[in-house]
Amino acid sequence: MNRIQRFLLMFSAVLILVFSDSSYGDGSYLKLFISAVLLFFGFSPVRWFCKKQTLPMQPVEQKNEETEDEEARPLPVLGFPTPEQLLVVRSLIKLRAAEIGGIYRTLRDYQRQAKDDNWVPLFMKRKAVSDLYDGPYVQVEKEDMHRAEVEAEELFQKRYKFCSIAPIDLYDEQIADLQVALASRSASPVMIVSRLEEIKSFGVLRDWIDTLVKLYRILDLATGGGDFNAVFKREKKSSSFKPLLDQISAQWSDLYRLLKMSILLSRIHGNIPNEEASKKDVDLEEIEALSELEISLDWVIAQENMKRKGISSMPFEEKEPFFFERLKFNPFWHKFF
Repeated sequence: MNRIQRFLLMFSAVLILVFSDSSYGDGSYLKLFISAVLLFFGFSPVRWFCKKQTLPMQPVEQKNEETEDEEARPLPVLGFPTPEQLLVVRSLIKLRAAEIGGIYRTLRDYQRQAKDDNWVPLFMKRKAVSDLYDGPYVQVEKEDMHRAEVEAEELFQKRYKFCSIAPIDLYDEQIADLQVALASRSASPVMIVSRLEEIKSFGVLRDWIDTLVKLYRILDLATGGGDFNAVFKREKKSSSFKPLLDQISAQWSDLYRLLKMSILLSRIHGNIPNEEASKKDVDLEEIEALSELEISLDWVIAQENMKRKGISSMPFEEKEPFFFERLKFNPFWHKFF
């Protein structure tokens, strides 16, 4: 029900009340009843009468609310993994860790360079200029570089200047834009797809990998390969990268759960004979750190710089040093990022 319909209902109720006979009688009670019904519908919530629809699981169109309850989603079917299968699953986790690590590294570098200023306009200006060099032998005039920087500054002021006291949820679309732009600098969708296709050749979790490859290819197409204009200058009302990023994250989350359970089952099996005391597992710690940093990425992107102004330390800040220390042992990090 739109605003005009609501207004007409309430206006009709007022007319009935104003021009009705003030004396009490059967007719007056009927008019009061009709007015009450009109006012009820006029002030009722927009969708109180709508039946909630259950949509089929679709890789791209499904809403973020359908993927929030990760415990309700079935895990990829692997069975009791062999050492070779477990190696493939660990390799996939290493790939995701390198991807998130690349985004964090680029983000932290720009926050350090910004010092006390905001990192976002600095990043946007440099990306706008670098995208002008679309070939190895392209020469860009200083006037074009200056024009690109001015345009980037205007876009920042218009769309990406966050309010530090406002909820992060208000900037979901803007943060998603910055995330895909950061990823294009170090962990582009094309690069991730290439690594996924190579891992898929070992024949483990092929359906799961195919779904993830499809999502990354859609992301690459939507972002124009990370092009500045495609990311920052598109019509905001037409599309948002946020739902697609959420689905990619949910897909990876299923793999985190699968690997954690595989490690726990393996430990239980190994400790049954002697009932040994449980020990810390580096793989489990790495998965927890990766998951924590992935969840906290929105908050970190919305930070102006490395300096925390009146904000208490966040849980992920303690895990970030450990996460980057583990990246030293990640072959994807050194060879491809």
